[in-house]
Amino acid sequence: MIRAKDITFMPPKPAGKDGKRITAQQQQPDILILNCYSDRILIGRYCLDTGTNRFRSWTAKEGKWTEQKLLTVFGRNPLYETYYWLADTIKFDTEEDERLVRKMLPDARKNLLCAVGEREEEYARERRERKENNRIHRLNELMAKVPPMPKDIREWIHERTGGDDYMMKKTGEKRWICTNCRSEWTEKELQKADGTAGINENDILICRKCKKAVRIKKRKRTIRIQTQCMLLQNLDEKQSVARHIDTAITWTNEGRTIKMSEGIRLILYRDHPRYACGIYYSQYAKSSWGYRENCFDMHNPENRRIGSGYLYPEGIADALRGTKYAPWEHVFVKAAEEGLYLDYNRAMAVSLDKGFVRMCEYLLKGRFRRLLSESIGQISVYSAEYKGPLDKTGMSIEEVFRIADRQKINRIRERDGGGLMLEWMRMSEETGHRVSQAFLDWAEKNCLHPQKVRTAAERMSPEQIMNYVRRQAEESYSGKTDMEVINQWQDYLNMCSMLGKNLDDEMTYRPRELKRRHDEAVEERRKQRMLEVMRENKERAEQMAEEMRRKFPGAEENLEEIRDRFEYGNGEYRIIVPRHLSEISTEGYALHHCAGASERYFERIMRHETYICFLRRQQEPDVPFYTIEVEPGGTIR
Repeated sequence: MIRAKDITFMPPKPAGKDGKRITAQQQQPDILILNCYSDRILIGRYCLDTGTNRFRSWTAKEGKWTEQKLLTVFGRNPLYETYYWLADTIKFDTEEDERLVRKMLPDARKNLLCAVGEREEEYARERRERKENNRIHRLNELMAKVPPMPKDIREWIHERTGGDDYMMKKTGEKRWICTNCRSEWTEKELQKADGTAGINENDILICRKCKKAVRIKKRKRTIRIQTQCMLLQNLDEKQSVARHIDTAITWTNEGRTIKMSEGIRLILYRDHPRYACGIYYSQYAKSSWGYRENCFDMHNPENRRIGSGYLYPEGIADALRGTKYAPWEHVFVKAAEEGLYLDYNRAMAVSLDKGFVRMCEYLLKGRFRRLLSESIGQISVYSAEYKGPLDKTGMSIEEVFRIADRQKINRIRERDGGGLMLEWMRMSEETGHRVSQAFLDWAEKNCLHPQKVRTAAERMSPEQIMNYVRRQAEESYSGKTDMEVINQWQDYLNMCSMLGKNLDDEMTYRPRELKRRHDEAVEERRKQRMLEVMRENKERAEQMAEEMRRKFPGAEENLEEIRDRFEYGNGEYRIIVPRHLSEISTEGYALHHCAGASERYFERIMRHETYICFLRRQQEPDVPFYTIEVEPGGTIR
């Protein structure tokens, strides 16, 4: 065993030569000491227990004993350099030193430094294996504490998913089997629940043996559903476990089978100084149904995941008590008793947020089950913060909903409405418009939130919005869905706002022909953007035209000569001859063509080979419409 105190009291053997030198000493039968010198100056000491391969080193620079390799004592990096390549650089001081090292390392080859390196690597490998074995041993001891699954958990999950069973026809036979009790019957022995004869697909029958109502399935040979459940169990005074179990229920003409595959175990700590839980994943795929060996580890090779599921109702209080998840005790117990399908694991992520837990208690006690499920689903998996529409700081259900009218809150409960209905109830309280059941059905079908039609909702009742959209879908948008019409309407109102139109005018926000008015707004907005482009590019166009004016003198004078002959107008259109080359450049930028950007047009105007004119509408003489190239004889090219 290496004792730093004993080695310190043993004076190092000095080096008699310059350069990187090593002198050797033997402190105990198994302790080899290598004194490291650089030009006869001691830079460090290295000790190797040849029995266990453990090593320690001391450097003059640091002045303390550490588990550093011999290479490090000489200032080398073991990650990039090896003893083999340094054999010519680091030498033993005398043959006596070399003989001592070879005596204590009898398995060494020619290069003694490489033998030291092999002992170091062997020790590191043994230490890694010992560390891993200890970790696996602790992990196995932990998993051995996990109690067995409750005996009734399979029947419990079957009841939670509806408790359905079927009467299915056996393949190639005229016999039927009850998937609940697996009793077999002929068609004549089957009887409907109402006592009438004859059986049809999906009829409800009463099995004469188990007395359970079962559904007839003539065509299907297999019915399968998959779900997930969470099981909370106490381990000892320091920890408990949350077990997440994938479940598959299959009905065939051989009966009903329920298979389980436990995917993830969360160890909930009671006194851990740093962590609230530890997470362990099954090392087998989800399809390994029924595999019961405790094979869990901290890495997740099969990508097992936690999702929404049911919570087994027994053992919840004992498992959560004393952990950081204890605030959820009352909510989880009641939710499990009611058989709610929730993402319990996501809820546990915000256990320290007392406001959110209190809000969930309000929702659960008030029987707002859908809002409870949505609220838990709106917890960010990254920040563990609630991002939903409810006010978690509220101290009453009115404050949580931000709705003063209790009748509206009761409507949400009666309908088991979610966040969408909540938003429409808030809009109703804000505007005073009544929200009908028919509208709520329509809004939920189209996932229509008030913000989507905020401009219209502030001026029309929800019923008017629904009727308007439906009428436009019938009259102007044949084949389009209601949501597509809503998108067109919203697009039209946004353009009206950009165009500066009065949105309080009913003729504006609720046009009789939405499609026509939408297309008109598109054209008007196009013209507006065109004028904006012209204003933005006017300075650049003028600069470019000035360059062209100097480069092609006389071009503007040639345009002035043809003005009287080429300018023309009627009741609808007019042709304009530009006065300056800058106007041609601006026109080109506005209409996205090359007339103002290409030199060849200016050159041809200068030579009287062609001319550029503008076609405009009489009502909009300043808005670019078409650019015309005209030959000297008047022919439009």
